[in-house]
Amino acid sequence: MNAETLRGLVSADPFHPFTLRLTNNRVIRVPHRSFVTISGDGRSLTIFGTGATDTIETILISNCEVDGGKSPA
Repeated sequence: MNAETLRGLVSADPFHPFTLRLTNNRVIRVPHRSFVTISGDGRSLTIFGTGATDTIETILISNCEVDGGKSPA
């Protein structure tokens, strides 16, 4: 997934929670923009959760779905 699409999801106003599916079929939900940050070069993002932090290379994101079944444009 490209960084521009992810930045659009994070900065959307109003924000809509979204779910990332990784190439290993792992699923990560982003409930609010304050739970995610994207690196300056767009190659990775860090997702903060309750007691856990995940840093993921954007190339490993195979799909993204906005809650409610919408796919980002």
